[in-house]
Amino acid sequence: MAKTRNLGEVLQEFKQQRLVMQQELQKVIVGQEDVIEQLFAAIFTRGHC
Repeated sequence: MAKTRNLGEVLQEFKQQRLVMQQELQKVIVGQEDVIEQLFAAIFTRGHC
């Protein structure tokens, strides 16, 4: 049986995964932290970049 996770656990995992994505993107998009933040905002809200 799968363990049921609460919202706090899900958000903590999301935070960790987002950090990993940010660190990897910063290896390619150097010195553009604001661009990465805006990219995440567009992706996570299903908007346009």
